[in-house]
Amino acid sequence: MSKLLRILRQLKNYRYLLLIVLLLSFYLRFWQLGYSGFYGDETKALYTDKTVPAIKFLLDQRKGPVQFVAAWGMEKLSGGYDELAIRIPFALAGSLSVLVLFLIVNKIAGRKAALISAGLYGFNGFFIAFSRTVQYQSFLLLFGFLAIYFALLYEEIKIGTGKRYAALSGIFLALAYLSHYDAVFFDLAVAIILVRKIIFNRGNLKGIIKEISIYYLPPFVFTAGLFYVPYFVYGYYYSNTFNYLNRRLTGLEFGQNASWYTFWVYNPHLIWAFLTVFIIPFLLKQANWHRHLLLFWFLVPFVVFEFIFSNPGTHIHNYFIPLIVMISIGIVDLLEFMGSNYIRQAVYIGLVCVFLTLFSVAVFVYVPGANRGYPWKDSNLGSTEASRISKNFHLFLYGFPYERGWTQIARYVEEKGGIRGYYTNDNVVVAQYYLRGIDLTKPGVNFLPDHFIYVYDNQEFVDLPKDMLVELDKTPFTDVYDLEKEFYVDGQLTASMFKNILPKVK
Repeated sequence: MSKLLRILRQLKNYRYLLLIVLLLSFYLRFWQLGYSGFYGDETKALYTDKTVPAIKFLLDQRKGPVQFVAAWGMEKLSGGYDELAIRIPFALAGSLSVLVLFLIVNKIAGRKAALISAGLYGFNGFFIAFSRTVQYQSFLLLFGFLAIYFALLYEEIKIGTGKRYAALSGIFLALAYLSHYDAVFFDLAVAIILVRKIIFNRGNLKGIIKEISIYYLPPFVFTAGLFYVPYFVYGYYYSNTFNYLNRRLTGLEFGQNASWYTFWVYNPHLIWAFLTVFIIPFLLKQANWHRHLLLFWFLVPFVVFEFIFSNPGTHIHNYFIPLIVMISIGIVDLLEFMGSNYIRQAVYIGLVCVFLTLFSVAVFVYVPGANRGYPWKDSNLGSTEASRISKNFHLFLYGFPYERGWTQIARYVEEKGGIRGYYTNDNVVVAQYYLRGIDLTKPGVNFLPDHFIYVYDNQEFVDLPKDMLVELDKTPFTDVYDLEKEFYVDGQLTASMFKNILPKVK
């Protein structure tokens, strides 16, 4: 901690700019954090069925326990499943990751590149959305960054003086693995740093390998093994994860996925396309080992998700992290190349405009009070027009303002003493969470649910029941169902409940 405070004191005027970036990043992640109802994947992180033993709940998952433990802890502290309370640790982890990334880049490329990296990362839609969601990503990023940072601290000091840094890096890397398997991409960066440490101390090869073997590997193996040993031994990996990864690799059961479109939905403007130009000065400058590290860190996940996985979804964020750092260093390289102070001042002004634009668009996309329906509706994002999402692509949507009144629906159903069954055009996992204990039944040739809950601008992009012909006898929906109740959020109609009026067969 004292070393961290000493580093921050050395930043002089940069600490004020960093403070602004951190505060704005915090605002984007925390403002009206509890507004949205839970997304489908968020509900899967909640330990709602207490008839299942806690250890079985934690093991019987597709990924490590961090997100489940964090959500369970907040449930215990808050006494329930309040959306704001459950999301707080994830938003906090996402906010802290901005600072840790700054510290990493400051160490390998200096304060200017570090500040630019913090801004680009802090205002990027992926990392804002993840921070507003009960999902593993924020913890994965925070722990992964911490593993790299302490590995860098360990690399730069003499043998025998950095044991605690080695141990901390190993522990945080293990915690990243306990968050998600994507930790392997942080592991790549850490491995390069450790190899660099070994090569630099090759005169005492036996000593450095012994030190890593004693102080790095055991904390990593022990911490990760607490979960993964029983996870593999008892077959949970094969039953939960193996087939899922295979489907993502092959694209089975998923629609068309395009990485460029996924990125666009989370960042609906052209600034990022412009920023990639700064990769050129990064590549043109004579490389040191830090630049090789960044390039390797970028290329491996890029190849994996663009050429091996058929449906990478939002996992493409793994190669955007080193890409952001490379862009930031490229900007600084260009500034150093320019001889004219006037040109440099123009570039600085341009950077300020870029950051203001990124922040402003992020406000209109992720802050509920400013969002006007994006990405489910055509919207004005300040001076930018953003079209609603296309149904032609399979998208994984997290963190956008989404409140369709499911809490109101659940309260209404409870007040009327329950219903016999229902179906909805919204995400069925969300519906099953808010209407726990009530049968969700899909319409069939010989069956129609007792109630149909129609959600406007829903997560599944299904237009039923508008102009729908029901399967029973191909009659119009309105001949089978009557409107029973409408639900409003902020004065807008968000959901309607319809009741089946067909005579019940005895």
